[in-house]
Amino acid sequence: MEKGMLFFSGGTALKELSIFLKEKVFSVHLLTAFDSGGSSAEIRKHFQVFALGDLRNRLLSLMDISSEAQRNKHKFLSYRLPQTRSPEALREEFKTIVQGEHPLVLTLSREDREVILFYLQYLYPRLPQNFSLAKASIGNLFLLGLYLHKQKDLNSFLEFSHTFLQIKGLVRPIVDASLDLLVYLESGEKILGQHKITGKECPPLKKKIKNIYLYDKQKKEIVRPAIAREVRQYILKSKLILYPMGSFFSSILCSLLVEGVGRTIGQSKARKIFIPNLGEDPELYGYSLLEQVEKLVEVLEVENWWQGVEIVLLDKKHHFLTAQEKKFLESRGIEIVFRNLVSPESFPYYDASLLGNTLLGFLS
Repeated sequence: MEKGMLFFSGGTALKELSIFLKEKVFSVHLLTAFDSGGSSAEIRKHFQVFALGDLRNRLLSLMDISSEAQRNKHKFLSYRLPQTRSPEALREEFKTIVQGEHPLVLTLSREDREVILFYLQYLYPRLPQNFSLAKASIGNLFLLGLYLHKQKDLNSFLEFSHTFLQIKGLVRPIVDASLDLLVYLESGEKILGQHKITGKECPPLKKKIKNIYLYDKQKKEIVRPAIAREVRQYILKSKLILYPMGSFFSSILCSLLVEGVGRTIGQSKARKIFIPNLGEDPELYGYSLLEQVEKLVEVLEVENWWQGVEIVLLDKKHHFLTAQEKKFLESRGIEIVFRNLVSPESFPYYDASLLGNTLLGFLS
């Protein structure tokens, strides 16, 4: 299997592409760990851990599901408790899962059932009474139990989860810390919390984002945590470094704020490719395509005096740059590559096979 793709990403935008690529290339996914909404928010509030939701989502995308046992495990870990039932009813359903009596538990193989229940049973007595299980992800709760049992040792946690889930690739949070996103708007306003800027749980922004930072609520200050040695090695060994589609600020740029990431990207011999969004990204209110490239380069240049973006990959029919914009990017040493990346079936989004095969072509 070909090796060498590395993605800075988060969320669900890369799901279909990850599924397509997992049989063809070994890919590394460095994920944002700052989600402050949904099931991840409840976990972070009570346990002070990095956000588990994006990690779980990407792990499930990269799972080997060629066997019935693996497919049943995938289905179980994808399950969410209902959102509208009473706290008592939700806790009762979760109790039936922990005790191994839930119908979905009974579909698991004996070996998988023993492992999953072990970590859920480890977690269960540690859940505070006021912990909300509304729409709770069972996959997130399993990973939380595993992480706590491993004494929050990230490398041990990742090694076990990748082996048990049979992951075709490597997934890792960009930092092992419970931090939040802080954005400054051009209006001068400040917004704290990832869920407040994505336009999913709160109304979309109607003002342009100027800057983004990592914020430590306990220290009450902006921080730049240091890159882990393992993350540095992944970047240096990659053949392609990809800034893909997804929430521009909260999935891509925020991961580049970790101290040492930009410098290591500059030192890497990999080709560095930006794949802009096709659909509407609420975080990009007021941003043109050219301004997105400029902002990406700006963030990378904080500690990287080498070329951090070498190629902008665009769809022939659905992206547009003026002659002046093309000339400006080329003057910065950035190559513009147009390809057919959208099919009638995938419109208005990228076609996973068209995009995936294009990226594979850059490896050859």
